[in-house]
Amino acid sequence: MWQLQTDGSSDGNLKIRNATSNVDTMFFDADNNNIGVNIANPERKLEVVDTAGSLTYPIAVSNHTDASTGVGA
Repeated sequence: MWQLQTDGSSDGNLKIRNATSNVDTMFFDADNNNIGVNIANPERKLEVVDTAGSLTYPIAVSNHTDASTGVGA
């Protein structure tokens, strides 16, 4: 089950959380328009954090013609 909530701050930051595991998964920062995945205070326009610590690339980028092109970040 997913929930869409604010974080209770005066500026109304938005977060998406997994209600089953009680984990915030995405955070939309209203102060600087940054988006975080697995991080509550993103410092970049899009910040993705691998919370498992598995040393794998937490994000992959590819083009529409070849899914293996440009993979990794």
